[in-house]
Parts: sequence; C-alpha cells; structure tokens
Amino acid sequence: MTDNAAHPKGFGRPRDEPPTVWTDHPLRKRIKDAGGGIYYAIVGDSAQVDGWLTVGEKARDVWVWHWHTPTTGAPRWALSGCALHTVEQVEPLTLSPSLECEDGCPSHGYIENGRWRAV
Repeated sequence: MTDNAAHPKGFGRPRDEPPTVWTDHPLRKRIKDAGGGIYYAIVGDSAQVDGWLTVGEKARDVWVWHWHTPTTGAPRWALSGCALHTVEQVEPLTLSPSLECEDGCPSHGYIENGRWRAV
C-alpha cells in the first residue's frame, strides 16, 4: 500500500478512530470493515457504485485505510489507493496481489471475499 498525503478534503487526514466512525467523511456510507484493522471503499460516480468495478481490471476505484505504524513518525490512519491491483471478484471484494504498506509499517495481506487476510 502506498501512503498518499495529497487527497481531497476529508480523504487523507490522519485520525485517531477508524473510518467507519468518521461522520464528516464523504464516503462514510461506503466504507466497509474488512477486519484486522483494514477498511475499504469503492469510490467513483456517487450515483452508481454497483457495476463500477470489473473483474480482471485494475482496482483504480478501491481505497483502503489501515492503521499506519511507520518506523519514524506517529501512527495514524492512512489512505491507500489500489490502482496497481486487480479486481478478482467484486462482491464480496477480492483483490490481487497482496497489499503491502511501506515505510516499515507491518501491514501486509490480502482482501479476499471482503475480508483481510494478513500474511
């Protein structure tokens, strides 16, 4: 997972609580808990989420949040895009290859059947 600092308002702010409780977040109703401290949302046209992802294509419209614990700096919730990952299944969501955080953060695993499987 790549931590991106430049996101639209409300998307990349560090927070102390998980994304599902962010009442001011534009995607709050789309955020799903994958377990293991991983959350994801399918973004895109706000009027049409169903059918937005296609099996076999890149997951450009999937965003993932995780508790980022870098080797330097304070831990925080971080947003990552999945543009380099492939959609294997839309519902429940399955992506490949694995998602791995950078900066010494230990988050590494798969989203399979809508659930997080750490490796």
